[in-house]
Amino acid sequence: MTNGGGAKRENDKKSDMSDVALGKSQARARRNVRHRCMSICVDRLMTLTFKENLTDIDEAWKKLDYFHRLMRWRFKDQYKFVVVPEYQKRGAVHFHLAVAGFYHANTVRKLWLRASGSSGGNIDITSPKKHGKKTWSPRRIAQYISKYVTKSDSVEFNRKRYASSKNIGVCLTGA
Repeated sequence: MTNGGGAKRENDKKSDMSDVALGKSQARARRNVRHRCMSICVDRLMTLTFKENLTDIDEAWKKLDYFHRLMRWRFKDQYKFVVVPEYQKRGAVHFHLAVAGFYHANTVRKLWLRASGSSGGNIDITSPKKHGKKTWSPRRIAQYISKYVTKSDSVEFNRKRYASSKNIGVCLTGA
């Protein structure tokens, strides 16, 4: 099974794309994010932020890739994720990760601080159930993070909209 892709885009700029093509692309990305979340039964949401005002998306993805390597080293095959980037109001990049299973916040924080390096950072992990609030079901988390793949200020043209661990399959049922 291939991951698809390989076709060259007809347009070099987002403004040159038709609204129909752009809409299809965004809908496909949202659907993929939701399906991946549902297939690993995500039950927690992690937010990874940088203390410094890191605005370079490529540098942010590199730091996140190192974080993923550290998490796989520590948690082995338990670590499965779907991640989307977002820009904060101050212009800094941060990431929303949908994950399955329990991860001790202090351990994750140490790994994120190591990966973020001189940029520093922090993590926030939402539990599946909060007292007196709605629970975070896999469907709710999938819908929450999938909205970020279509935010125009979070995704540049011809850039990575999301990522997921390689040890998950894509579910073909609706999310």
